[in-house]
Amino acid sequence: MTGRALRGAALAALAGCRPGGGGGGDSGGASADEGTVSGIVLDADGAPVVGLVVTVSGEFCIPDETDAAGAFTVTGVGAGPRRLVTYGETADAGRVASLAFAFAAGGEVVFDEPIHDPFLVEAGQLDGAAPLVTPGGLEWTVEPGAFDPPPFGDATLWEARLDPALAPPFVPDGVRLLDLFALEPAGGAFDPPAAVRFPPVEGAAPGDAVRFYVLDLDAGTLVEAAEGRVDEAGRPATSPADGGGISTLGWLAVAAEEER
Repeated sequence: MTGRALRGAALAALAGCRPGGGGGGDSGGASADEGTVSGIVLDADGAPVVGLVVTVSGEFCIPDETDAAGAFTVTGVGAGPRRLVTYGETADAGRVASLAFAFAAGGEVVFDEPIHDPFLVEAGQLDGAAPLVTPGGLEWTVEPGAFDPPPFGDATLWEARLDPALAPPFVPDGVRLLDLFALEPAGGAFDPPAAVRFPPVEGAAPGDAVRFYVLDLDAGTLVEAAEGRVDEAGRPATSPADGGGISTLGWLAVAAEEER
């Protein structure tokens, strides 16, 4: 196993997915309800993401790395509610966003649609020294010292903008995304919340109410994080000055109010 794979296996263990399989309690053998979970991971341009460690949470399953086609198969997965979890720093060609989404396991599960996971670019510092405008067009206003990075992280922001039509299956029913960004380091927190302006979007007019969502990695779904409005420039915005703002860093989306 490569050094990257060993690191991925260690991360997988934190998610409850451990090399060796067997999830049958103390028996150590495969149980009758164990199955497999398979799919393909592509980047934002449709190219395979190679070497990405993929796991399923809550199981003594066997994690896998995506192959040259971006394909993976996690084995030893018991039936029931599960989360697919990826570890973005393990990809061969660069850093992609870590993600998670909920699904129902049982038997042989194959995700028919590709899972799109974009490569990230360094976007600046969240140190609050000045407003940050990222390559993707997000504008951040952070109070000095307000950003608390996750363990082993720092204030460097990494981002990728993804067409909402390519969003991984973590979008709640009834929510139509207007825009979507993958952001790292996931799990960083803002106190007080950060003010954020998205680039101009289609499907919303100045003055329209919008809602912002962040990915809850533990639940495997986008959850509502803040309210806001589209400004005169057509940019969805949320700010603590208006009772909003973003408190957690991770996948960040905006949706129209009526799509709640």
